[in-house]
Amino acid sequence: MNPDQLPKLLYPIIEGKADYTKGNRLFSAEFRSGMSKWRTLGNGLLTMITKIGSGYWHIMDPQNGYTAISREALANIGLDEVYTYYGYCNHMLVRLNAFGFRTLDVVMPARYGNEKSTIKYGPYMVKVSLMLFRSFLWRLKMKYMVLNFHPLVLFYTLSMIMLPAGVLFGLYILIRKMLSLSVSTNYPLLDAVILIAGLQFLLFAMLFDMQESERDMRSHEMRSNQPYE
Repeated sequence: MNPDQLPKLLYPIIEGKADYTKGNRLFSAEFRSGMSKWRTLGNGLLTMITKIGSGYWHIMDPQNGYTAISREALANIGLDEVYTYYGYCNHMLVRLNAFGFRTLDVVMPARYGNEKSTIKYGPYMVKVSLMLFRSFLWRLKMKYMVLNFHPLVLFYTLSMIMLPAGVLFGLYILIRKMLSLSVSTNYPLLDAVILIAGLQFLLFAMLFDMQESERDMRSHEMRSNQPYE
């Protein structure tokens, strides 16, 4: 990491504009130029998964380990419980959101030397994705059931039941048709209703989650949807 970028991480915290700042190398093609195509693709996928898992929809490049954090945030997120594998950056975001802290992207270019990464991307993606799913469930319980209550928990739960059920029911119908077995004409319509309802529950839950995260940011007298420059 370039030490010249450090003041850009520190000043928003010193000025009370953020509790946690992190680098963002994905803001422009120019800044991503140092990344390999595979690393860029993997980072993009993990960005989307982390947005859902953490509830910070304005955050990009969650794999960036160049970060700064306020003393208050560090003391209240349960540092001993943070994930110890490479996905710790993602897990930090989940815990910061659960306790209502403000996060901010800081635009910076990618910087690589001659070193070679030892990360195996297949196992890494699977391991971190599973961690994010578990952390997502923990965040819903902690933020929207323990510390407060919001019906989006119900919407997320219904979507996680109905969407897989709709997919499995659709496969059942397809297999029966491929085997030339009888299928009720009402089954495809019922499957479509289940899938559409599950998708609607998911979209409403995501919308409410976004609104709650923005409300947390505003409650600290700051709403930041643009990277800090």
